[in-house]
Amino acid sequence: MKLASILIALFVSLTGHAVGAPQTAAKGPDAEYDKGSALAVAGKLKEARGVFDAAAKQDPGDGALAAAAAILRDHLDAGRLPAEAVQRIFRAMESGNTEKWQEAHADADAALKLAPQYPRAHATKGALFVFQGQYPQAIKAFDQAITLDPKFAEAYYNRGAVRAELKQVDAAIADYDRAIALQPTFWDAYRNRGSAYANKSNAGAALADYTKALELRPNDVDTRFLRAVIEEATGQWDAALPDLMKVIELEPGHASALYHRGLAYEQKGNVERARADFSAAIKADKSGEVAAASRQHLAKLGRPK
Repeated sequence: MKLASILIALFVSLTGHAVGAPQTAAKGPDAEYDKGSALAVAGKLKEARGVFDAAAKQDPGDGALAAAAAILRDHLDAGRLPAEAVQRIFRAMESGNTEKWQEAHADADAALKLAPQYPRAHATKGALFVFQGQYPQAIKAFDQAITLDPKFAEAYYNRGAVRAELKQVDAAIADYDRAIALQPTFWDAYRNRGSAYANKSNAGAALADYTKALELRPNDVDTRFLRAVIEEATGQWDAALPDLMKVIELEPGHASALYHRGLAYEQKGNVERARADFSAAIKADKSGEVAAASRQHLAKLGRPK
């Protein structure tokens, strides 16, 4: 799992568009985030708050929407930061989305100058450093955010994500523990802690955390797939199959899920279904590693009789 995909609990995700790739119109929460962000950058802060509040109610598990709404509440309700700082924060992250790093850091630095005691301004800097691969600087930024607000659950979560990327697994788990203690419904933290436990070969703890994350967000494709992989690795083929079926229902072209469901069918002796899934995985992945592994299993199964 890429770091960009696990830092979603920041007030904004930098994963919205791939630079240089064809872009389609955003849908659902992404579209609402883009709409609210554009309003915030334009200085229409009350309108932006309305968009984020409404979207967060529709999808309360989306950390980006909830945190964006929190920034606007901090300005409009609590008066914790000036309007220009809000605009600079959102503009910094928009520039980050298109890898305009110099502009992004200039806006983030301006926000910090305007609101040096505001934790989310430091988290903005941390996010930019993360996506440039400057992990030590990112950790320092999250450290500062935590110093300013020791109850800032997202900062612990994001620092944990960086530590996990640096293979500091025990330190990452400690950060996820703190994030969950502060925010018991923090489903991202359960998912990431599950992955950290999986890296320590603690399958039981990993499955418990993935299960808790899915209780909070049942349709999260990545978490359900990760749970299925652990279930297969521990010989729980009957448990893995429904998870993989759900993943494929939610994302029909999920090559890895098709491959793993093929493994489950193969293990259970259902050769025809295994062959169908391996073939579908090859079609979905074409020339990648999943396709290569699927071809190996098809060769082992032989031709249909």
